[in-house]
Amino acid sequence: MKKQRHSLFLISGIVCSALQAQLPVFRTLPFEKESNSIIRNSETNLELVSELVANEKQTLIVSVQNKEGREAASFACFCDQFSQLKQFSGELYNANGVLLQKFKKSDLTRTEFFEGLASDNYTYFLNIPEHIRPPFTVKYTWEVKYQDGLVGLPGFFPQTKYSQSVDTATYRLTVPAKGFFKYKAINSSIVPTESEGKKGGYTYTFATGSLAPIESEPYGLSLWAQIPHIFVTPIAFQMSGKRGSMENWNTFGRWQNRLLEQRDILPEKAKQKVHELTGNCQTDREKVKVLYDYLGKTTRYVSIQLGIGGLQPFMAQDVFSTGFGDCKGLSNYLKALLQEAGIPSTYTEISTNRARLLSDFASANQMNHVILQVPLPNDTLWLECTNPQIPFGYVHSQIADHDALLITPEGGVIKRLPQYSDSLNTENFNAKITLKETGEAVASVTRTSRVLQHEMQAFITKLNETKQKDGLRREIKLPNARITTLDIKDIKEATPELRVTYSAELGYGTKTGNRLFIPVNVFRNGFREVSNRKPRKQPIYLSKGYIDCDTISIQLPEKHTVESLPKNTEINSDFGHFRTNVTTQNNEIVIIQSLHIRKGVYPIDKFGDFCAFTDLITKSYENKIVLKKEP
Repeated sequence: MKKQRHSLFLISGIVCSALQAQLPVFRTLPFEKESNSIIRNSETNLELVSELVANEKQTLIVSVQNKEGREAASFACFCDQFSQLKQFSGELYNANGVLLQKFKKSDLTRTEFFEGLASDNYTYFLNIPEHIRPPFTVKYTWEVKYQDGLVGLPGFFPQTKYSQSVDTATYRLTVPAKGFFKYKAINSSIVPTESEGKKGGYTYTFATGSLAPIESEPYGLSLWAQIPHIFVTPIAFQMSGKRGSMENWNTFGRWQNRLLEQRDILPEKAKQKVHELTGNCQTDREKVKVLYDYLGKTTRYVSIQLGIGGLQPFMAQDVFSTGFGDCKGLSNYLKALLQEAGIPSTYTEISTNRARLLSDFASANQMNHVILQVPLPNDTLWLECTNPQIPFGYVHSQIADHDALLITPEGGVIKRLPQYSDSLNTENFNAKITLKETGEAVASVTRTSRVLQHEMQAFITKLNETKQKDGLRREIKLPNARITTLDIKDIKEATPELRVTYSAELGYGTKTGNRLFIPVNVFRNGFREVSNRKPRKQPIYLSKGYIDCDTISIQLPEKHTVESLPKNTEINSDFGHFRTNVTTQNNEIVIIQSLHIRKGVYPIDKFGDFCAFTDLITKSYENKIVLKKEP
């Protein structure tokens, strides 16, 4: 027994000794205190063996400074039929660089959870346990093998999060011959160095020095629009035996068009249904709407990512028989239905994240979605086939004003989708409030939201009545509000409108002695998030233009007169226009407030003007009216 104890002690001592290994000491960066996480070193080595095979080796060392930076220490590797994680190792170090724990591939969690029906995608991931508190450092080393085709290549993204700084980052690409790939640098002037290998081939090295963290700011540009990154793509490629060229968008579109061949064939039953549905239609637009509505009623969206199916749609006949498909399958299916009705349409790829495609740089990973273009004589429709809740003819916010790639037999063609003017994106509150001398009130309110503002509010139609009332109650800036009656009308047209009418009981005013203090506008919140006066580092980005216009009439209780009203206000600026007008007549106060925000990007030196503009709006919404009860 004593020998066994001694052996265990020796083994424990060996483990403790092994865990005393230390990371090298890293240099101190001038912006460490501003960073939630620090990329100490990032190295990517990607070797293209051929058009079909590639090997990738990566090393990543990340220091986590605080709890906000924890996510940067997580490991994730996405795999599918074309990529496999071959090796992995990880190490966790404390703030002094002392090794606390090692990880191996068997410690990773593999998940195949997804929202769709069929997929060969899966993810390996590792999260640092919550009991490990920052600061700490992780080091990951892993290898991925790509096979059976490379339509796109991993890019170079030194930073991936807000408040993340970088010490060194390197991306090396080895190719069998010159002219094998092309690249595009975004927000960066990095140019690769070229070296010839001893056994043939060429290596191109992209490297960046230290990078300061990018802070998230209200009304700032997206992280994607600010971080330096490099797109890399093969020029000639093949996937599952299908060869193509990424020379330009036209050649890539021709390859994509070949993936659509013979996939728009419908069974006779489906053809008969098309003619049955459209037989009484007077115009092509009517036919399109009937078939679009039919698609929404008879199919549902699922994600399908099997093999080349990540790029190629399911056959139309399979969508008809099963009743489901992803964005590719549903768009291709509607294309086939319209074709049977004699209406041409175009399969269209688009990004829901990036508004602009790089016109001089074709690459498959710039798009993540598929819609359908229907060019009618007097109108061009852009149909979202995955969500029947989207009104027919409406171009929703995730694709409006975005570049899209039309896939035609002649090749890919870039086209920009339309956007809606600010004047169409409106929201109006019309409220009639009857005030009691106690400060309590009953209100009759109608909120009308159109186009983009309709889209932002349409979720309420999917809730039950209790949740609808609860949501409306929370929007009112008063405690103890209670919604008593509710009526909702959703008008789904090309310029959609949502009309919400309700009655409410409100604790509207605060009584002090013989005075009653009541708010000007309890339906608007203003721009509280802009009140931070830290020096601005980014341009001001107003991503949505809109017009709000509210009319609030307050019927005063008997023997109450107005003692104090806020001043009428009007301000014009580069960012928009705001106006408040308060009048009294026949024991009634009428408040009219209108706000027009202009979409756009404004320079940093305009931030002071922007703060002044938004402060005035916020104060005007939060102003008080003072009433006095006469003896």
